[in-house]
Amino acid sequence: PSDPEAAKASMDKALAELGFASAAEIPPLKFGFNTGGGPEPRVAFLAEAWRTTLGLETEQIGSEFSVFLTQRTAGEYDIARNGWGADYPHANNQLNGLFTCGGGNNDQQWCNEEFDSLLQQAAVEPDQAKQGELYVQAQTIMADEAASLFLLFAGHNPPGGGFAGGLVAGLALVLRYLAGRRSQLAEPAPCAAGP
Repeated sequence: PSDPEAAKASMDKALAELGFASAAEIPPLKFGFNTGGGPEPRVAFLAEAWRTTLGLETEQIGSEFSVFLTQRTAGEYDIARNGWGADYPHANNQLNGLFTCGGGNNDQQWCNEEFDSLLQQAAVEPDQAKQGELYVQAQTIMADEAASLFLLFAGHNPPGGGFAGGLVAGLALVLRYLAGRRSQLAEPAPCAAGP
């Protein structure tokens, strides 16, 4: 369930940590998305929720898909719609290239050398339990630094592809995370970031 008051409290805490008195001090965030593929209602919903609940203003920039991809990769947005369909259900497929320094699909342009090192170690670790621990350590770094905010995990399970998943994270949960980091998620979303 949504808790706007908790979201506001989390936002106030995050703003104070960043040295802002209010969200009004933050210039409008460039929110990029592709047009024609269906994300428009979600973008409008998020932008309005951020505005009315938190006071964050956005400039919504819709572009034809090929233009959007070029602009997103060039880092022209503060926030951008993104998605990833896994080729196989393994942590390496969800992390390598998407979040590694200079990775081909690292559109958020985040870079952490310790994260990269842990992925490299996990890739050659034959012991599955040790490999899993390395991936958990890497994912913890990524989550703690908020390299990406996952709002929707969806999947499919038909013969021939995909794997199932399903979690919709509300804005309050995301902001609770931003303000309190990983420790704040233990109660509302108890799950481990396993391989």
